[in-house]
Amino acid sequence: MSPEYLNAKTIDQTGRGHQKTGQWANKTQTPAELSLHAAPDLGGYDEVIVDEYGTTRYMKAGAPHREDGPAIVFKSGDSYHALNGDHVGVPGDDSRFQLLHVTDGNQFWRYTDEDGLDYDALVEPDGKTTFMKDGSYHRAGDPAVIYPDGSEEWWVDGTFYEVFPGGGRPTEDPDGMYPTRFGAKYTEWRSVTEISKDLRKDFELARRAGVFPPHLTISVRSEKYSGGQSINVTVDGLTDAEIYTEDPRYPGERRYTELVGKMKDRLERITKQYNRSRTNSMVDYFDESYYSSVTIHDERATAFWAREKEAAKARRLAAAERRKQNANG
Repeated sequence: MSPEYLNAKTIDQTGRGHQKTGQWANKTQTPAELSLHAAPDLGGYDEVIVDEYGTTRYMKAGAPHREDGPAIVFKSGDSYHALNGDHVGVPGDDSRFQLLHVTDGNQFWRYTDEDGLDYDALVEPDGKTTFMKDGSYHRAGDPAVIYPDGSEEWWVDGTFYEVFPGGGRPTEDPDGMYPTRFGAKYTEWRSVTEISKDLRKDFELARRAGVFPPHLTISVRSEKYSGGQSINVTVDGLTDAEIYTEDPRYPGERRYTELVGKMKDRLERITKQYNRSRTNSMVDYFDESYYSSVTIHDERATAFWAREKEAAKARRLAAAERRKQNANG
């Protein structure tokens, strides 16, 4: 419900009037009126209260309750969902979700993305959350199916992308000191040269699934050395405004935006799927099939490495020219 409707003290199901018996029935009160209003059955509440602070409460049997929207809406526009007095968590960005109704414990939501497209979201009693568009599993930039245990399924227009496979070998901890954890795609020790080839395919699959924007450049580089081997992933193509945000709690300190933070975490999960880890950092013990990192390049870093690439190319051309001159005597 938008602030302008709150200020007008409009009492209805949507903030814009409720259709009942074929007519739009807007009920508007003056600031002095703080009475109760009978409510339609659609939201499952039996009264609406607006106090002197502009806070609107939808109530049932004396407790906050609303099945087609937030049960408490503050004058600022902030809102709070509740059923029978119990808080209902919104499955995502609060401003983009609207509770439509609840049937047999199933919560039906409407989700609106950044482009203004509407999706259907269902939260089942066990906590499983499913997003659909035009009758098909679909969600851009986030998993379309989220299970209570946190596992995910990525779908785009009804097509399933196995970005984060489940299963894998269980954790082994025979001595209780150095638990061995296996990535979902770990089979045996492999060279990072081989793993990097598979990771490039995995990142392309993730791109099609919407894990990260399609215009980004994901680079995978491997390295071997006496102490082991590593895979380093870099991301280019984001502006500083897309990468960083200012946190008022930490003046002058730049932090990742929520979008970039989630993307980085997911890229790290993909990168580690082939790994076996027996590391215990509490005792400074490190044992990995390979070490890995994911780095988000901002505008300055992207420009720097572009210059380095051009300089390396110039050096190679100069060396080739010298070899050619030496060969010609």
